[in-house]
Parts: sequence; C-alpha cells; structure tokens
Amino acid sequence: MSMVLGTVAAQQQIARTSDLDLEISKIQQAKIDLQRNVADLVDAGSDLDPKSPAAKQLEARKEALVNLEKKLDMQLQAYEGQKATVNKSLGYIQQNCGQSK
Repeated sequence: MSMVLGTVAAQQQIARTSDLDLEISKIQQAKIDLQRNVADLVDAGSDLDPKSPAAKQLEARKEALVNLEKKLDMQLQAYEGQKATVNKSLGYIQQNCGQSK
C-alpha cells in the first residue's frame, strides 16, 4: 500500500473511531439517565400499595425502562465491537505503511 493511500485510510479509520467513541459516550450517558429514572420510579413507588393500579403502572414503566437499558447494552456492545475492528484495521494499516500511532 502506498504511503498516501495508507495515510488516507488511516485518517478514515481514526475518524470512524472518533465517531464510534461519540456514539459510545452518548449511550453511556443515556444509560446513566435511564438508571436515574428507574431509581426515581422505585422511590416513587415505595410508598404505594403493591396491589394498587398506580404501583402496577409504575412497575410496568420500570420494566419498560429496564428493557430499554438492555437494548442500550446491546447497542453499546455492537459499537465497542466495531471500534475494536476499526482499531485492528488501523493497526494493520499503520504497520504496513510504516506509520506510528
């Protein structure tokens, strides 16, 4: 691979890594916000009779938030996997073009 093509490819991979880092950061922040919301629901429901309609509604909302957190975890794992692949590719490009990180 020529040095110019290697440099361009490396820059593309670095940009992709930055994009993935941003997406990972957004998901992590969303998870923090979600966990805070779940804690708020638990606090709000602690004074309710567990058999009351309001308590059941809060429990359903809590379950929906927990399911959303699971989806965020899956998306986070996917982005982290993509980032690992991009980093491997970047290492290969840099090794074959004689570039340093």
